[in-house]
Amino acid sequence: MGEYRNPEGLEVQEEAPLRIIIKYILKNLWEKKLRTLLILFSVMTACGLFFSSSAIGDTFAQLYINRINMYYGQTDIIIQPDDRSPSPWLKLEPIKNMENIRLAAGRFESSATYRSGTYEKTNLILLGTDWEASQQINPVQVLSENGLESFAGMKIVLPREFCEKYGYRAGDSINLTINGGLRKLTIVAVATGGIFTENGSTAFGILPADTLSALHNARGAFNSIQVCLEDESMVTQTIAQLQDIYKGYQVQQPFNGEDIKREMESITLPFMLMTFIVAFMSMFIIFSSFRVITMERLPVIGTFRSIGATRKTTDNIMLVESLLYGIVGSGLGLGLGIIILNIMSETLKDPWIKDMETRAVYTPSQMGLSFAFGVLLCFASS
Repeated sequence: MGEYRNPEGLEVQEEAPLRIIIKYILKNLWEKKLRTLLILFSVMTACGLFFSSSAIGDTFAQLYINRINMYYGQTDIIIQPDDRSPSPWLKLEPIKNMENIRLAAGRFESSATYRSGTYEKTNLILLGTDWEASQQINPVQVLSENGLESFAGMKIVLPREFCEKYGYRAGDSINLTINGGLRKLTIVAVATGGIFTENGSTAFGILPADTLSALHNARGAFNSIQVCLEDESMVTQTIAQLQDIYKGYQVQQPFNGEDIKREMESITLPFMLMTFIVAFMSMFIIFSSFRVITMERLPVIGTFRSIGATRKTTDNIMLVESLLYGIVGSGLGLGLGIIILNIMSETLKDPWIKDMETRAVYTPSQMGLSFAFGVLLCFASS
């Protein structure tokens, strides 16, 4: 075969038709950069939104659980009274020796008011509990302490932000209005994290359980019990057992799966709707682009056929080109989806919670499905 110059300027000299076609397509991709970027952008956007839509529910659920864990820590089951309960107080003794319970701790929750001036006052939520049990269930980081080794009597642990705002240190005394009376307590520790995570609204304080319950004339009683299990898979059976012991009281997990599911749907549905709209737009762009590509290449394809390329060869090369767009665009789309997820996780987080961990939550299966969606979208559209 002699030398032949095709219409695009590619020289053909004793080369296989397949190599000639591939060289031509690569040259064409480089020359038509704007169209190439448009197709890649379409695939990337559709894949990225599909990935973020499928994973935003898990990300939101993790944020929801993190907020619950700030308050309840590692609690598997919480027991509380409600309006139908026989008493507002609970006793811990009935479940102290139950099997499968690793730790059960009573907690007395109340409130207090701190006045820093004539008109300025700050509300606090007080938690009366055993310090060692509290550190096992929902540990806090003690920054400074003075007298914490004997956590009993009129003592309190306060968060770092509160102490910094009002100028208190470990060992200082503070006056709080509790149950209508002004009480003088000693700050035995300044801490952060856990229940003391800065939320920008309400401060917490931890007191000995006996002290706080006595201030409400309910010494030895609690208004909630936190239960940690040896085997978390036994949570349903343990709840049933505890319901028999604490009849008329609420016995449940700290977070409700149905509530999380409803909240997830309110977040994911708008995302999925937007994803399908973008997907249809991307399909139209890709279809139109490949239609133009095909029209442009008809004369060149005729030339390739004249030098020995079969119709199957030229068709397969076009399909491989679409797959190449799909693979590259989907890979970029996964990166875009992760960026969108991280932005959304920061947006969904309560802005006043400073120290809570926020991160995108996704699984390999979600990444694989999204990648396949992008490739298939491009392949089908072309």
